[in-house]
Amino acid sequence: MSTTRCIICLQSKEASDFAPEPLAPGCNHDRDLCLNCLPKCIHWRIGGSRRIGGSRWLVSVNCPSESCSETLSYETIQRYATDQDAKNYDEALARDTLEKMEGFIWCASGCGSGQIHTCGTDQPMVKCVGCGGETCFQHRSSWHTGMSCKEWDRLIRLPRNNDTLLIENLRKARETWSNNTAVGKISKPCPNCGIRIQKDGGW
Repeated sequence: MSTTRCIICLQSKEASDFAPEPLAPGCNHDRDLCLNCLPKCIHWRIGGSRRIGGSRWLVSVNCPSESCSETLSYETIQRYATDQDAKNYDEALARDTLEKMEGFIWCASGCGSGQIHTCGTDQPMVKCVGCGGETCFQHRSSWHTGMSCKEWDRLIRLPRNNDTLLIENLRKARETWSNNTAVGKISKPCPNCGIRIQKDGGW
């Protein structure tokens, strides 16, 4: 009986040890990946690529054969992947679909929640519906409290030898924000001039 050597484990195996059909519709080569190694190859491409937010998830898996660049079908992956990898692949497809939707953004806190932000960069601060964290829609990072996006851009473009200046500017920005917040809690704008005033006895 003829045997075929698996390209991964390098063991010679019988035809029944390989998938009965091509792994992808366009595969026209000999079946050279045994059923024992196939789930491992899928895991390396799916299980090793998982992440939360930021960059694209791996949602296409090529045929492992060196001479082939065909993409494995969804059905093939679900049939030969482990249960966990099949679940991870479904999650990757779902996340990829979400990230392609206009206005979608992940929470920068890493809670795993995401949402559609219809205001875009006109109102760049996004409050997470899951954890309440604040994310900058423009920078896709944690919200830069006390600073506008333009101010933040100027700071992060400072040369590396200006780290001390950067830290000092950040401190001042947070200080200003804290002071403005405190003033807003204990005062109200004058109905005549608009200056914020604090009632101190009397009327």
